[in-house]
Amino acid sequence: MSLTYLSLFTALLMTPAVPQEASALDSPEGKRMEAALKATGFSYGRSQDQKAFIVLFSREGEPNRTVNIAPTPSAVGPMQGHLIYSTIWRGTNPGQELLSTAMSAIQKYGSPYILKAQDQTYIRFGETFDINLVAAEPTADDPGVKQLKDMLYFVDAASHAILLEVRKLPAEQRGEGS
Repeated sequence: MSLTYLSLFTALLMTPAVPQEASALDSPEGKRMEAALKATGFSYGRSQDQKAFIVLFSREGEPNRTVNIAPTPSAVGPMQGHLIYSTIWRGTNPGQELLSTAMSAIQKYGSPYILKAQDQTYIRFGETFDINLVAAEPTADDPGVKQLKDMLYFVDAASHAILLEVRKLPAEQRGEGS
């Protein structure tokens, strides 16, 4: 091994580790939502980027649908609302026809959620769930847990219906994305 490589290797070993930012999933709010998700009986996990909890739904002949649950709530008065959402479309350039179709379909069920992050645009459907509806130590019989479970089913079903509307568009009208 040459001296240059040995010096580089030693420098890498001696470099202090950069502390990683704690994930919001492990915050007190994230842990409370995780306890509620566990009480639903659904299998759930964490997104690859560690920014959301996820529940996968499957339908025969269809790709799995991912429903995301934000770990950090937004406070509006006493309400502690966690966003529960599913991505309808992701890409770099949504076409006008896609936007019109998606927004029209989404508004039948609730509110659109559009996000531009770096070079990607996301069209999402989401609802807000008040974690205050769930007991401090949730169980499957907790009415708030039942509401959370219903909302997860609803977001999945509505997202699927919206996606079916979007898929009716010819590919060239959907823009650059999927």
